[in-house]
Amino acid sequence: MTELQGAFQFDNGMDPPKQVFVSDKMIENPALITDNLMQKGGYFYMCGPAVATPSVQKALKQCVATHGGLGDEKAEAWFDELMSNGRYSEESY
Repeated sequence: MTELQGAFQFDNGMDPPKQVFVSDKMIENPALITDNLMQKGGYFYMCGPAVATPSVQKALKQCVATHGGLGDEKAEAWFDELMSNGRYSEESY
């Protein structure tokens, strides 16, 4: 199953507009991350500005640390394994 979560930075109906980032949306729905990456063996593709990369990686680790029950240290190891197995890919500029 595929699910699309939009993160429209300023077009969110708030007055004044509140900045919404991809990492914010990831943290709002940790089950989507943990179910697809931990239970189903999915892949994660990060495409976009390089400035967003640290916050996206942090959000991934936070989701698996808390919702996935790994804790911070094991979440770091999980992320390293995700990268080394080729299941995390970045295309940033």
